[in-house]
Parts: sequence; C-alpha cells; structure tokens
Amino acid sequence: MRHRAPVRVEPVLGVREARTPWGVRVLSDQDARVDRAALRLDAELAVPTRKRAHAPDDDAGERPDGPDGAPAAGETLVCARLPYRVAACGATADGAADAGATHLPAFHGGVHLHTVANWVAFTPPAELFSPALAGVVALVADRDETLVTLPVVRGERLRTPGVLASEWLLIALELAQRHTLELSARVALEPDAQQPHTATLDVYVTVRVPPGALHREQPEAAEALLHVVRFCNAPAMPPPHDAGADASLVYDSLCRRELHAETRMPEAEQPRELQAQLLPFQRRSVAFLLERETPPAERGAARAACGLWWVRVARAVEQTGAVPPLFLHLLTGELSTAADRVQDSDVRGAMLAEEMGLGKTVEVLALILLRAEPARSSLPAVYDAGNDALVQPVGTTLIVAPETLRLQWLDEVARHAPTLRVYSYTGHRNAARDARRAGHASFVAWACELEVVVVSFETLSRELPVSRTAPQRSMRHPAKYERPRSPLVQLEFLRVVMDEVQLVGGNAAKTIAMVRRRASIAVSGTPVRHLDDLRASLGFLGVRGAAGTARMWQRVLSPALVPFLSELLATVGIRHTKEQVQHEMVLPRQERMLVPVEFTSIEAAFYRDVWEESLAALDLDADGAPRSDTWQLDPGKLRGALLRLRQACTHPHVAIRGAGGTTLGGAGPGAPGGTGSGASYMNLRTIDHVLAMMLDTTRAELLSLRLGMLLKRIYRATVLLFAPREELQAPPLPAGAHADDTALVEQLRTRSRLLLAREQLETVLPETLDQIAQLEREMRTAQRQGPMYRFSDEELKRAEREVQNGTAASSGDAPLAEKVRVRQQHMGGLRNRLRHWVQLLHRVHQFLGHCYFQLGEERERECADGEKGAALARTEQNGKQEADEAVVSAAAKAAALGAAPSGAAEPAAEPAKIKAEHDPVPPADDAAPPAGSQPADTREELRSREDAAYAAAEATRQRLLAEAREAVEQSARSVERQRLALHLRDLTTESAPRARRGLVGQGLVEELERLATLDEHARLLLQWREQILERLLKPVNREVNKERENDDVYAENLDAQIEAETLMEMYRPLLAQREELLTGRIALGSTARPQLFTELDRALRGARTRRLALDAPDEEAEDDETAKAQRLQLTHFQQLESARQAVSLPRGAAPLAALGTQLRELGESALPQEELEALNTQQARVRAVLRTQTQLLERMRREQALFQTLFNTRSLYFKQIQELSDQVQDPDFADGAVPSMLAALAQERAWRKKIGALEGRQRYLQHLEQMQLGDGGEEAGGEARRCFICYGDIHTGILTNACGHLCCEKCFYAWMDHGRRRTCPMCKTRLAPRDVHRVVYRREPEALGAAPGASGAGGAPGRFSVLDDARGAQMERVSIDGRFGSKLDLITKHLLHLHRTTGEKSLVFSSFTRGLDLVAESLRANGLPYARMQGSGRKQVGAVADLFQHSPTVNILLLHSEVQSAGLNLLAATHLHLLEPLLNHALELQALGRIHRIGGTRPTHVYCYMVSDTVEQRIVALAASRGQSLYLRREDAGDSNVAVHDSAALQAETLQNADDISREARRGDLVGSTEDLLACFFQEHIPGTAGDVFHGAAPPPDEAPQWRSCALAGCRR
Repeated sequence: MRHRAPVRVEPVLGVREARTPWGVRVLSDQDARVDRAALRLDAELAVPTRKRAHAPDDDAGERPDGPDGAPAAGETLVCARLPYRVAACGATADGAADAGATHLPAFHGGVHLHTVANWVAFTPPAELFSPALAGVVALVADRDETLVTLPVVRGERLRTPGVLASEWLLIALELAQRHTLELSARVALEPDAQQPHTATLDVYVTVRVPPGALHREQPEAAEALLHVVRFCNAPAMPPPHDAGADASLVYDSLCRRELHAETRMPEAEQPRELQAQLLPFQRRSVAFLLERETPPAERGAARAACGLWWVRVARAVEQTGAVPPLFLHLLTGELSTAADRVQDSDVRGAMLAEEMGLGKTVEVLALILLRAEPARSSLPAVYDAGNDALVQPVGTTLIVAPETLRLQWLDEVARHAPTLRVYSYTGHRNAARDARRAGHASFVAWACELEVVVVSFETLSRELPVSRTAPQRSMRHPAKYERPRSPLVQLEFLRVVMDEVQLVGGNAAKTIAMVRRRASIAVSGTPVRHLDDLRASLGFLGVRGAAGTARMWQRVLSPALVPFLSELLATVGIRHTKEQVQHEMVLPRQERMLVPVEFTSIEAAFYRDVWEESLAALDLDADGAPRSDTWQLDPGKLRGALLRLRQACTHPHVAIRGAGGTTLGGAGPGAPGGTGSGASYMNLRTIDHVLAMMLDTTRAELLSLRLGMLLKRIYRATVLLFAPREELQAPPLPAGAHADDTALVEQLRTRSRLLLAREQLETVLPETLDQIAQLEREMRTAQRQGPMYRFSDEELKRAEREVQNGTAASSGDAPLAEKVRVRQQHMGGLRNRLRHWVQLLHRVHQFLGHCYFQLGEERERECADGEKGAALARTEQNGKQEADEAVVSAAAKAAALGAAPSGAAEPAAEPAKIKAEHDPVPPADDAAPPAGSQPADTREELRSREDAAYAAAEATRQRLLAEAREAVEQSARSVERQRLALHLRDLTTESAPRARRGLVGQGLVEELERLATLDEHARLLLQWREQILERLLKPVNREVNKERENDDVYAENLDAQIEAETLMEMYRPLLAQREELLTGRIALGSTARPQLFTELDRALRGARTRRLALDAPDEEAEDDETAKAQRLQLTHFQQLESARQAVSLPRGAAPLAALGTQLRELGESALPQEELEALNTQQARVRAVLRTQTQLLERMRREQALFQTLFNTRSLYFKQIQELSDQVQDPDFADGAVPSMLAALAQERAWRKKIGALEGRQRYLQHLEQMQLGDGGEEAGGEARRCFICYGDIHTGILTNACGHLCCEKCFYAWMDHGRRRTCPMCKTRLAPRDVHRVVYRREPEALGAAPGASGAGGAPGRFSVLDDARGAQMERVSIDGRFGSKLDLITKHLLHLHRTTGEKSLVFSSFTRGLDLVAESLRANGLPYARMQGSGRKQVGAVADLFQHSPTVNILLLHSEVQSAGLNLLAATHLHLLEPLLNHALELQALGRIHRIGGTRPTHVYCYMVSDTVEQRIVALAASRGQSLYLRREDAGDSNVAVHDSAALQAETLQNADDISREARRGDLVGSTEDLLACFFQEHIPGTAGDVFHGAAPPPDEAPQWRSCALAGCRR
C-alpha cells in the first residue's frame, strides 16, 4: 500500500551557508538569480505504508552505500546532499493550508534516480515554462514505483554554478547509463512538526568511478565528465568562458606569469661567454627556459600542480581517512589516481614570446651557454622505431628559422657568443661534404662536436623525402645503392629552437616532427595572428590536442576549455612587453616626426578625381550624406575606395594600376563610343605623364559625349522621317515642361516634319565634318608627338625603318621601343574615335538621302494637286538658299573624307575637286530659281541632292570598309602565294604487285590493297579543298553586273561564306581521318562531328518538336529566312558527312603503319629468302608511302591554317557590313514618337551639362600644362600668373572651372568672406563646389621647409611633431633628376641629403609594391644605391638583408610594410621612412622595431610622409584619437618616446575584428572597423577633437595656412 498525495516540489535555496558532512556548500536565497516560484513542479507523492517509516539515525544519510546498503566498489567522485521542500496541494511552502490539505508522512530509504524524458509536462498548469529548469529527475523506490519527481536547476542561473541539483546530476545519470560512472542515492522525507502539510526532502547522492573506467581514455565522455568535476571543484574551478578563445586571451595568458610577484621567476646568472649583458627581465626568461627543460618532477618555481590538460578532482574527506587524489584529463576523459604519471605528462619545452625588440635571440644564446651537455655525445645510439633509424644523442642545439632570418642567426651567434661552434645546415649532401672536409666520416659524427646547427624552413621542406624511410617496392634485382637518409633524423638534439614558429607549415612541419630532441623551444614575437598559429606552436612543443584532429582542436578553443587553455599557456609560455619592462631597460632616443607633403596642382586634380569617383561608387555626396533613401553602407566598397585614395596619395600610377584601367577619366557608361584610357597608361612615372593622361582622357570623354549628342539629334530626325503622321500629333505639354520640350511640340504642330528632319540633319553634317577633320589632323600630329612621347627627326626615321622591317619588337633601343609602343596605343585610340565619327557621317548622308527622297515624293503629290503645291513651293523657297549654302559647304568638306582611308596622313584634296565630287546640286543650279519656275525643277533638284547624298554615303561606307577589305585581299594574296600545288598523283599510291600465292605473309600483303581506300580519301580531300578555295577567293567587292537584274553581290558572298564555313568545319576532321588511315593516331574528338553541325541539328530538331506540339504546318516555318538558311546548311553538312564516312577506316581494320610494323616483324623471322625479299619490298613500299603522305598531311594542315585566317578576315568584313546596315535601319520608338523624341532631348540636356563641366576641366588642365611648360621661365611672373584683384604674383591661386578665371587664394577667400559666395570675383558666374580648383605655383619663400603645426610665424607649437624648418629648407635645396611626384621627390631629396651629409643607413617602408617600384626608379635616376626585399621566404631575402647590414655602399633598403615589417634585425639603419601613414598600428610598431630594439646604441629617426588635406591626414588624426599616434609632442624633452603598445596583440586584434573580410581585403594595410573607415573619409567620424591633425593656435586672419583645405574644391576629401 502507498500513501499518495498531490504535492508541489521546489528546490531549497534558502538554507544558510554551511559545510555539511558531505562536504557540499548549500546556497542561500541571495545566491540565486531566479524566482523560487518558477522552479516549482506539480507531482504526486507515493510513500509506501506497508511498514512504518523510521527516523534516521545519525549516520543514515552519510554512508556512501548502494540502495541496498552494501558498500560500493570504485573511487568516490561525488557525495552530495540535495535539499527540497515538499508542500501538499492546498498548502504553500510557508505552511499555510486550506481545509483539504493532506498531512505528509515521513520516509527514509534507498532509491534509484531516473531522468524524466517529457519533463515539461510537470510544470504547473497555466504557468510559463521557466528557463531556469534544466530537467526533472524521478525518485524510484522498490517495485519500480516513482516516489516523487524533482526539478533540476540550470547552473548558469546560480551565482555559483555547479551546486545543488543542477545539470551535473542529469549528466551523471547519463554517464551512469553508459557505465562510465556509478550512482546511488538515499532519501529522507521529514514532515515539519509545526506544519505537517509541508516536509523537507533530502536526497543523498553518491557518484563513484568503477574500476573498469579508471586509467582508460574515453574522449567521447570528456566533456560530460568536466561538468561533474566542475561541481566537485566549485567554487574553486573557474566557470566556462563567455566566448571561445581569441588572440587577446593568448597574449594575456603568456604575460600572466611576470605580472605577479608570487609567480615571477628568479633571475638566472649571466653567462660568462655571452658578450651582451642580460637585463633583469631577460634573466628571468632564461631561468624560465632552464626550468622548463628539466623533468617536471625536478622543477622549482616553474613547477605546475598537474600535467598539461589534467585537473585534480576535489573530493571530500570520508570517515575512513584521506582518499588518494583523483585526476581528470580534459581532452581524453581519462580518470586516474596515478599522481606521478599525471605530473610527468608535462612537456619539456617552452614558448618564448617576448615582444619584438626585447632580445629573444640573446636569451636563447644565454640558454645554450648555461646548459650545454657535451657528454650526451658519448651515449650509445638507440633505435627509433618511428623513423626506422639509429639515433645518436648529442648536446647540440638545432635552430630552425625562416630563410630571411637564417643569416641573421649566424651573425647574432658570431656577435654575442663567438665561442659557440656553429654550422649552417643547407642540405644532407652539403652536410656530408662539409663533414668529410672537417675529417669526419659523416655529419652525425661531426655533429657530436658542434654546439649549434642553424637550418631554414625551406631546407627542412627539401629534406622531407630523405627524412622518411624508403618505400618498400618489389624489385627484380637488389638495389645497388642505399637511399641516403637525412642526418637530422639520425640525431637526438639537446633542444630544437623554432624561430617564428607560427610560420612553419607544410613539409617543413612534417620534417621537424620527425627530428628527435629532448626539449623544444618555440620562439616568436607574434605567436598568434590567427588561432591556427597557436596550434602550430603547441604542436611543435608536443602539447596534446594541437596535433590531433580538427574536431579536437575546436574543442580546445571551446568556451568550456578556455580557462584551462589560459592556464596551459601561462604554464608553458612567458612574454614581456615593452610596457612591462620599460623601467628595466634604456633604449637610445628615437625621434619621430611627420613630414607634410603638399600636392602639386596636377596631383590635387588627380586626387579629386579619385575622391569624386569614390563618392559616386559609394552613393554619397561631398558631405558624406547618402544620395538616396534606400542607401546602405557597403564596407567592401568603402575599403576599396579608401585603398584607391591612399594609392593616389603615394602616386597616381599606383592608383591607376590598382584600378585595372577602368576609371580616372575614361568615358562613363552613359557615353556612347567612349573607351576608358586608364589601361593605356600603365607607365606614369612622372607628373608630366599624369597630366598628359588626364588631358587625353578628358578629351576622349568630351569627344564621346559630343558624339552621343549628335547621335541623339540624328535619332530625332529619323523619328520624324519614319514615324506615322498621326503619332506626331502631340498635345500641348503642361505648364512645368522644359522650354526645349515645349518648343519641339510647337514645331511639330506648325512645321512640316520633313523640313524639320532636313534642318536637323543638315545642321549635324558640318559639325561632323569639322570633328573628323580635327581628328585627322591629330592623327597626323600623333605620328611625331602625343601624350608621353615625342620623336625627333632621327628617331622618327629609325622607328619607321624598324616598323617596315618588322624589327621594332626586337629593337635594342629600349626608350625608342617604349615610345613606339605608347604611340601605337595613342593612335589606336584616335583611330577608334575617328571610326565612330565616320560611322556617324555615314548615317547622316544615308538619312539625308532618304529625307530628300521623301521630300521629292511629297513635292510630286503636291504638284499634282495644283495650286496647293505651288503655294507650298513658294513658302519653302524663302529659306531654301541659306540651307543650300550650308549643305554645299558641308558636302565640300566631306569630299576628302569619303575617299581617304581611316588614319591616312594624306594632304587635303583641292577645293574644286571636293566641290565637284560632293556637291549635291550642280554649281549652275546653286542660285535661287527665278520667279515662276516650274515645280518639276524643284523635284529634279531634290533628286540631285538625293543622288549626291546616297553617293556620299556609299563613299563613306567604302572608306569604313577599306581596312577590312584590304585585310581580306592581303589574306587572299597570302593564300594564293602559299597554296600547295597539289595533284591527285601526289596523294595517291601506285598499285602493289601481285604477291605469289603460298607466302607466309599472304594475308598482310592482301590487306595492303586498303591503299585503294587511301586513294579514294585523297580524291575527296582534293575535291573539298578546291571547293573551299573557290569560295574563299571570291572578290568581296566586285562590280555589279548591270545586265543582270538580280545581281546581288552581298547575298552571293554571304552564300559563299556559309558554304565555305561548312566545308572548312568538315575539312578539319577529314584531315584527322587521313592521319588515322596512315598512322592510327587520332586526337580526342578530332574526327567527331563539328560543333556547328551538332548545334544546327539540335536546333532544327527542337524547332520541329515545338511545331509538332503546336500542330503547326511545316510551311509556316519555311517563311523564316533564318530557318531556311539553317536547313540548307544542315543538309550540306549531312551530305559532306556521308561522303566522309564512305572513305573512313573500316571498324576493326589496322592502319597502314600497323601493317608496316607487322611486315617488319614477319621479315625478322626465319623464312625462305624469296619470301623475305617479297616482304621487305612490301615493307619498303609502306614506309615510303607513310613518309610521303605524312609530310603532305602536315603541309596541308599548315595550309588549312591559312584558309582559316582568310575565312576570319572575310567574316570580319561582312560583320562590318552588317553593322553599317544596322546603323541606318528604321529607328525604334516603341514608347511613341513624341515621347521618344522628348526622352532623347532630355538626354541631350544632361550630356550638355557634362560637356560644360568637361570643357571647364579641360581649360584647367591646359592651364596646368602651360604652368608646367613655363615653370622656372620668364613666364612665371607674367600676366598669366598675376592676380586680377591685388595684381600680385600668385603663389597659391584659385582657378574657376566654369569661366576659367584665376586669382590668388587670399583674395578669393576675402571675396567669399564678404558675402559674395558662389560667384566668380571677376564675372560673377555662379560656382558649384566642384567648380573651384586650388593651384599651387610655388611655396611662399618664408614658408620653405615649414610644416603644418610647426612653430612659425603666427602659429604656436601644435600637437604633432613635424619636420623642423631648418631640415626642411635643406631638403628643398637638394636638386634631383626627374619629377616623380611631390611625395616621391621629397623622400628622394631626403635620402640624397642624408647620403651626402651623414651617410647613415635608411629603411623605406611602403604599403604598396608599385610605390616601392617608383621609389626605386627615382633612386636609380639619382644614382643612389639601394637594396630591396621582395617576398619573405626566399633565399635572396636573407642575402639582401646581409648585404644591407654589411655593405658600406648600400645605405637604403626598401621593404613592404606588411611582408617585411616583422622578424628582421636591422640595427645598421638609424633612419626609417614610412612612405604613407599606416592604418594598422601594429604594423607601424613592428616597422619601428627593426631599428629601435635592444642592442641599438645610436639615436634613431622616424619620418612619416603625409599628404595634407587628404585621407592620410585623417588617418593620422584617427590614430591620435585612439591614443596610438607615434607623432604627438611629448612634454618631457628627455622622454625616450618608447611605444608602450603590444604590437603583436594589436595585430591579432585587428585581424580578429576583420574575420568577415575576404582574403583579398586582408592583404595590405587593413582597417577592420566600419567606423574607422568612415573616419578616414570624413572628419566628423573622428572621436573628440583629434580630427584637426594640426590643432594649435589659430593663424592670423590675413594669412591662409599652407594646409588650409579648400571647402569648395573638396581638397580636404
């Protein structure tokens, strides 16, 4: 019997803190973060009543027994008391009850625990599910009847997770089901004496580890066991991390040991042989390395409580005494009580992660000197089963480093530890040779005497094949030579030191894993950029989990193991930062300053172009506001635009190269006929080249827009010609319509459409002719000079001679070849533009002829009407004479254009000849007809004009086709000249003599009769070849036979072209088939049906299927001309394919070459002499046929290539004909005639505005060109450079775009400040922000060398350190060869000044490879020797660093700021030049660390070149706002100006913030934050007041500062 009662159960959270006999801390109410009511469960209490429940004795709840009271075996893991309150339904937890509440009985006894699957059903009805509940556990008594169900609380909902009945209990139950743990429980239900409706329910749980689960790896249960152990060790064990591991956690963990005095290492002694004096923090690092190399049990201060990844389980003390310690391995899930084994599981090695510049190399050398064990060499060799080799222990240290640092290690050893015997290992062959020279039998024997061996990553990669054992292969004979083994795997080194360990990978990592050593030292100043770097470092040290599966590594980085990973890193690693140890070291003073750069006017114009294009791409206005309501920020575009702007600050060519030739002056997408010119100017070395490029691209865009304007006007005329009359009846436009639209509609109502069209076309004609004449003049001029090239007379003759001889490409004169190449590019662009305009001329003539035709037709109809026609004729005659004169003049100009080919440099034709050829009306008829003339004369006049217009159109058409026609004729002549003189006898064979019957090879001889098939194939081959020649050699422009009414030359040539295409498609597999007949060789797919054949067949089959589906008759399809042509071509294909299959090799038959091989093998056997002679005769005949026919086949294939070339040129010719025909087709006005004309008119207005802006830009650029030509001459102080307001010489001026007026900057701003905004001071033309240009002629004399923010006249010292006036003036006085741009010229002057004065060495860093290319060109032009690093791992890089360090003549080293900013020790240099401010502060610190590091004895200088009023200025301001600027002034003059930021941690943080960026965006200097990107564009996004980079005292109002940005010009962008 059972006592059943409905109850409500909740966990006890109100018990005071107390240590129970079970060793478990129970929480109080304030420890919970949940409402107790939310944890209540409705349940049924079922207590047995067949025997009286007894009160528990004192130990009833404390015995760790099973449910039956028997002692349990195994190690006890958990003993816990879980308190609950139980209240009968109708009663509350505080004891209040209603009349129906039930009294609860007492109960004590053993129970089983089970997890309830559908536990959500136990929550109280009408109440929300509580997120604090983790599950429900059922207490099951005897007979498998449930006593009660209990709620389980989520651990994270408690302030101290892991206590009470949290989810650890559910996990323990799950592990018990898998027999990983054993679980037993007892309960004690005690009613409250004062309130019997409520009771206290205590559940005593005991968890044990069964004997079979000890000392056994169970990785699948590791995570679950950690939850249970976390409950045991609470609150001492750290809770799970909020997120996974990141780089900041790694760096914080590595630095943790030295942050606290109790964990700080004692200082090691100074090695006597070490030349450098160790600093205190270096001695502590050496002491740490020494301890980490010793066995774990022998360590002192660096000894850890447990081995790596082991945690000790905190277990309660039982009555029987102390229990042995229990440990859990967090990765493998192993539970162990073997304390010694757990302690010894630590690795012998360490991670030395000092910040760059703190002397890691010296610390490693100190370690080698303090612990040298030469006695290891006397130990016997041992067998290494893993490498299958005998391994000799030695006391040698192996140092592994990138190739860049290998020579640096050798230098450092020779400098600081000269007593060490060191060897540079470059491969097993070289090592064996050097060992023999040293008197040793092998390198293994020699290594016993060495103390240091240095090897590079690249050498290790090459050593991988000889490091492995030779693969076992079955051989017929034993190998004569034993495969060599790398000596690296035959030695057990004392230690292996891996420098830049994060970079190792691939074969190098595999090889180093095979090298045996006693200890491993991982060295890196930047151990983690990405978390995969940490895996490489830990894997090298042998830490478990790093070398496992990817799933295991992800678990290492999981939030649950982050605290233990942090503890592991603090155990195996040590790191000092400059901020931590700056009080322990003294570095030489470093001076850091900004070098402001002022753009020239050309560079400023170029930069503004890039700025405006960037804003357009981002859909932002000049103030950074979105242009549309649906605007969304695209970080990818923002990064790309910022990159382009930074490149433009370095040099325009860097920006153009990065743009891929798609921007910077090319015609926009809306301009027809435009071609971008960026790709044509890939060698913009000087500013003159940049200006020439900008001028040329501006002219090209102007021409493109003007062409588009005329095309729209022609379109409107054609709509008037071809639109139905009723569609031209437009209603009046609304009042707000544009004046042009209103005028057009009014003209349509009041004037004849044909007269309007004629007027439009006759107006376009002279404009077109003028533009063509101008382009032809430019073509003639371009022969001698153009943008970025100019030929002397001698050079022009040589170039023409080399072009004629075909030797221009191989000319030894490189400058001349470069000029010829640039001229070809320029003339190619001009030729394309000229062709577009000639095509426009063809349209005008063609549509004018049609217009005259329609006018004549209308005139005839009107004359037939009588008086009405005469009245109309008199009306038209009034304006006829003026129009006729314009047409005659235009036709005269078209005379020379219609006859000369495109690009020809011929003199203009005589005026009389032009008039005779192109005058639409005879000269005698030019005058107005006398009064009373008949209407028939007017019709004849129109007919004459019509004929003249069509003749001019045909002449223009022939001119456009002249080049293609000449190419066809040239290809035809080439085919005629090189065609083979083939006859049938050349391809056929003589008949074979009859073989005597009874010969052994009778069957083979009879098979030779297959030569007849070869002859049939030859006949078919010649037949097709003749048909191809007949069709390809047809003239494409023959005279029309007037005797034949249906003589259509174009249709005839098209038919021939289609037939030739079909024949050539089949001729190719026919040649391949002949090779199959001869040799049996056949390329894959060469004899298959041509692709065109297959596509035609598929298309026509599909069309037939669709017709059948629609029940359409075949006759309907025949109406389609295209379908007819396709069907005819398919029929031709099928006929040719049938003929080809008839002469193919029969299935299973052998080719002629195989028959010859069989005859030869048969002739080598023992046969009678007569039979051998007969077989040899046949074999010789077969060989002769094969040789002759194979040679002929190869010649026919070369001939077929000529056929293909001729076919392609003919196709191009007919394609151009089709294009010209399409251009004069009827216009498309699907939206209606009048709306289409209005849309065209609106487009004309938009383009007219663009043309005005471009014309202003062209005037500005031409002004700059004049300034460049007159720079330094007498014109410098002339009228062109004199302000029209103050009449003073202009040093910095403002040039207006709209009107082209120029005044000095002071007067312009004075005009603006007096309320005259947005107007020109001279002509009062309204100005937009983009209509103002800032022009710099030269700097003010008193400002020479001054920099923004420096102390000077009228200004107080600014916030930034800048180059002082004296040094600036000295640099400006240095003269250089060439002009490579403001920034490059300035850095060249600076380097040249240092070279001539101090002779000290300099490093030049740039973020752009092309920027370094231009610096190198400038240095070469000025005779400055330099070295340059390219890449990061090649052998040449180390040689370049060694050359720079030791060569007395090479004082300049060029480096990339990303690839070569870390790892190098370049203390020979004392000057560092940053070509541009870096966005990534970590890279900036790493670059500075190349010269500012321990070991330096001389002051160092850092110069950052920054272009004022650009994104570079805002990058500097952004760094200042973040507290990362290196160029702020210091109040203390004696401050060494040491950077205190950890560069490696900053770099890792930057990369972590940029995890969502593609790989391409990560290359180079990176900004990960979108807000930082916007700050680089707009000053408003820079926090605080740091947006003003040169913030200081305000200058006097009458003196505008050099760096003042022009708001109107947008220079600050």
